[in-house]
Amino acid sequence: HEYDRILGCSYSLLNLLNSIKGKVEPFILFPCEGIAVDYFRSFNYNCFIIPFRCDAISKNHLVTRFIPRLIYDKIINHKAKIKICDFISRNKIDLIHSNSSIFSIGCEIAQTLGIKHVWHLREFQNLDFDLHPIQGWNKIRRQIAKSDAVIAITKAIKEHYIQKKGANVHVINDAVRSCDDITCTAKKNHLIFCGNINNNKGESKMNDQNTEFQTLRNSKGQKSGKFKWVFWLELTAVSFIPFMVFNSQIPMYILDGPDYPSGFLGQLAEGLA
Repeated sequence: HEYDRILGCSYSLLNLLNSIKGKVEPFILFPCEGIAVDYFRSFNYNCFIIPFRCDAISKNHLVTRFIPRLIYDKIINHKAKIKICDFISRNKIDLIHSNSSIFSIGCEIAQTLGIKHVWHLREFQNLDFDLHPIQGWNKIRRQIAKSDAVIAITKAIKEHYIQKKGANVHVINDAVRSCDDITCTAKKNHLIFCGNINNNKGESKMNDQNTEFQTLRNSKGQKSGKFKWVFWLELTAVSFIPFMVFNSQIPMYILDGPDYPSGFLGQLAEGLA
């Protein structure tokens, strides 16, 4: 799991853990200490540190650096597998959940120990972050297909990794809460965006689609005031806010905070209605 920052991957995992609290005893494995580790510990989750490496590399990575990186990663992950296998055996863990597509070590350990494995696919790698699996696309896709279950956060990501039918794959979008948390009376329509806005997330495309959407509404004689953008952002995205404000005819609300409160989306929409 990511360790040096708190992004959507962390928020989604926390949401998942909270939904099964009391039913399982989770252990979260990190490659080293970081603010994400402190974040999960603040919610009293068991966090453990065992150094391991991810399996993705930049497309522009120099060949002269690739071979040393590959050798180094294999040595680190070999040592990690021994420690993780021992940890799993001592704690009698029944299932491994890999929280990103860039880590294959969980799948490999699950196959070695003969336990269940769930792979949570959150990114394309190449299309959004210009990353590629060190072991190649064919191998990573075969590994994903062999998992006991696969969760993709969008249909597009699912189709990016799973081409054949019959795989136990499910599309579960992020930022989805129980209906019991929703208190919105839907007096008005809101376009709610929760996340970290940057080039990797397609900020320009989002603005272009907003413009097309607004043009379509105007052509039908519909007033833009009926729709509002609601942004829940990390502070790192503040630099993009003026760009969106000056290029959008839709009223916007910018919020900032450390976590998704319970029923956040519904209560927020109700408050702005």
